Formats: sequence, C-alpha cells, structure tokens
Amino acid sequence: MRVIVGLGNPGPSYSQTRHNAGFMTLDALAGIWAVHWDHSNKLWDGAHSPSPPCELVKPLTFMNSSGLAVEAALRDVCASIEDTLVVVDDIHLRPGDIRLRAGGSDGGHNGLASISDELDGAPYARLRIGVGAPPPDQSLIRYVLSPFDEPDRPPIREAIDEAIKVCESFADGGYQAAADRYAARSLPPRSATE
Repeated sequence: MRVIVGLGNPGPSYSQTRHNAGFMTLDALAGIWAVHWDHSNKLWDGAHSPSPPCELVKPLTFMNSSGLAVEAALRDVCASIEDTLVVVDDIHLRPGDIRLRAGGSDGGHNGLASISDELDGAPYARLRIGVGAPPPDQSLIRYVLSPFDEPDRPPIREAIDEAIKVCESFADGGYQAAADRYAARSLPPRSATE
C-alpha cells in the first residue's frame, strides 16, 4: 500500500492559504480519482483508491503536530514510510515550482520536522510546492497562513497540476516512477530568491 500525505491545517479558514498547498493537491487528486474523504478518524482524514492501491492522508493535528497523524495513518493502513510521499509547501521555491526528493532535511518546515521526530528520523520522500518567500516586512507565520496573492494563483494552479502527475506516478510505481515523471518536466526548479 502506498500512501500520499498532504500537509496543511484543517478548517475552512486555512483552506486557501500557502501552508495548505499539500491539502490542495490531495483534494484535487481525490477529485480526479473520484474517491471520497473518510472523516471518521480523529487524527487524519483518508481517501482510499483501490486502483492504484493508495491511501491519501490529510492530518487533522494542525501543521506542527503532523507527525502524530502520519505515524497513526501508516500504522492504521499497514504501510511503511518507504512507501510514503509527503506533499508540502516550501517558501524556498518560487510560486509554481516543485521539487521532488527521496529524503533530506526539514528545511525549517515544522510539519516535516514533526514527521521526522515521530518516525525517529527515518528518510521519506517529499514533494515540495513553492509558495515563495515572505516580504521583508511580513512575519513568516502570517505569510504562510495567508491566501496566495492574485499574481501567484495561476503558477500555483500549474504547480498543483504538475504535483498531481508526480503523485499519480508515485501511486502507480513508487518513488522511481515519480522521479522519472518529475525529471520529464521541461523546466528545472528555481529558488524563491532568483
């Protein structure tokens, strides 16, 4: 069983914020796969795809405690971290860019740090969606918990479309298939400061 986790914060007030790029991606993927969210678990919402066999997971623990939900979800569906892809926002990439990695640091992202803590530092794949860096006069927390600016919305939609294709490849064939799909993109990722 493969698992795709989208990070974000639950509730309508957060639904269109930068920090919820992972949730946005999984909601769109669930729509394409025509699978419905099961809200019966107190730690995570799940949507099960029978073909390809894959569990979509959205933590309900809020971003900073995402690891609690991820650990519980992997235990509940009998999946391993090696078969898991985490979709997450990244302020270090420009809006519209995505980056796939088999492992790495949390990059200062509290959701990724929580997952690493709960899973004792075990490596896991992550697909980062660029949301851009905050302006100098705005705090990081306020920035990531704010909706996308109008000029950023089209590239974010494109990034989510690309992320969905990578997620579908992951569900079908695991990390290597996702990496092949990611490598087939025409443009390399750019940093948020370029």
